[in-house]
Amino acid sequence: MSRDERKGHAALRRGRFSIVGASYFLTLCTEHRCPGLTTSILAEAVIREVEILADDDVWRLQALTIMPDHVHVLVALGAKLDLSPAISRFKAKTKGALQSGNLHWERGYFDHRIRPDDKLAPVLRYMALNPFRAGLTKSTEQVWPWFRLGEVESNWFRPGFPDDDESTHPAWLKK
Repeated sequence: MSRDERKGHAALRRGRFSIVGASYFLTLCTEHRCPGLTTSILAEAVIREVEILADDDVWRLQALTIMPDHVHVLVALGAKLDLSPAISRFKAKTKGALQSGNLHWERGYFDHRIRPDDKLAPVLRYMALNPFRAGLTKSTEQVWPWFRLGEVESNWFRPGFPDDDESTHPAWLKK
């Protein structure tokens, strides 16, 4: 069965291009939003592949949050691959681990390029607080075990906050 390139993910990606060095906020979901990514084996496989892609200059990790049924990744794109092939590689390399937990990646992904004049702190805050908003942690001060910061971001960003003021989140992240 051939896909209609005028519809769906293909239509959304038509005419888009990747910018080396640009930051991208990515969301990758499990098929049917089935939970299970936060089991140690699967979360560690996701973290390991994100780090391998960084080591291979595909991207530089800025932040990562693994939720039970989706992953948020903030990366600065490297010179080796465009964004779409980078995501394809990530999904292919983590496919076996997900299958061991009876999970599969949903086709496609969400991405948002962070503009040069956009501030990263609100995006990082959104990512750090996502487990709290989902009821997975009891306090905004409790750091989620599957939250990671890149080396540069860990020098200035602190994930604990006194409250979750959604007005500080970027407009494109609000529900």
